[in-house]
Amino acid sequence: MKRYMKKLMPFVAYVKERVSTEGVSAMDLTVPFDETSVLVDNLGYLIKSIALVDIEVKPSTEADAKIQEDCAPGKPYSIFD
Repeated sequence: MKRYMKKLMPFVAYVKERVSTEGVSAMDLTVPFDETSVLVDNLGYLIKSIALVDIEVKPSTEADAKIQEDCAPGKPYSIFD
């Protein structure tokens, strides 16, 4: 448990803040929309606004354990190569 404490307390504070503003639904483990679709539908805008050549959208299940640990609903993980 000690190795997670560094991330746990800020996460608890974040969830507590969201619950106070959004209600109990802030504790949902899923989001009410398809995150992949939102990213894919907005690829052109993202590529242009960030000045990238390309963006590849992948599910966290295809990533290594560290990335899967850092991903959360509504909090995508970015890697720049």
